[in-house]
Amino acid sequence: MARITPINLGDVLIDGKAIVWNSLTVTGSKNVDLSGSLSSIDYVYLTLGTDVSLDAMWLNYATNGTTLTVKVWKPTSSSDNTPTAATANVTVSYLVIGNPV
Repeated sequence: MARITPINLGDVLIDGKAIVWNSLTVTGSKNVDLSGSLSSIDYVYLTLGTDVSLDAMWLNYATNGTTLTVKVWKPTSSSDNTPTAATANVTVSYLVIGNPV
């Protein structure tokens, strides 16, 4: 039987890629500067820190170099699902994979 050794992913390179993760509070959108850890961003995973609601329903992101912009969207109203920027504080967790510095 193979032995599995626990690792701290923050200290590991997988196929030459570094992994960075954290949680932050976002109101509408927020920039995250990852230049201290990554030289480029290849993959981004986002999750809401709460159940979806009329305050926060969708997430998306944009990247520019090593800056990650996290965006939180809510429906315009309970009867209109047109996305509009969230106006309440929402916790978002992110995991980013990219080339190390």
